[in-house]
Amino acid sequence: MSWSDLEFERVCAKAEVPPGTKKSFRVNGKDIVLINVGGYYYALQNLCTHEEGDLSVGELKGYTLKCPEHGAEFDVRSGAVLMGPDGDEPSSIAAASRFETSVHGDDVYIRA
Repeated sequence: MSWSDLEFERVCAKAEVPPGTKKSFRVNGKDIVLINVGGYYYALQNLCTHEEGDLSVGELKGYTLKCPEHGAEFDVRSGAVLMGPDGDEPSSIAAASRFETSVHGDDVYIRA
């Protein structure tokens, strides 16, 4: 099987999401936020699992992405909940879905 058979979709050039930033995309009907931490790209569902806050406008600190609505925090590497909404236990909400990313040349691809 070749790389092109793996159903990755090109979403942007690497320069469009520099380190320490994020940007939202729609891939195969799914709203996804692409996050660049130190030159590594991570992709999560863009809507918070609590009340669907827009994670692409949330605060990014290192590997932690904070929902702008109620402050739930997610690890961008895995989608794991680090803090629930309003300071609740992480187990109070579901993890964010994570999607595979790939970089080829100057382009970033996501498989969703």
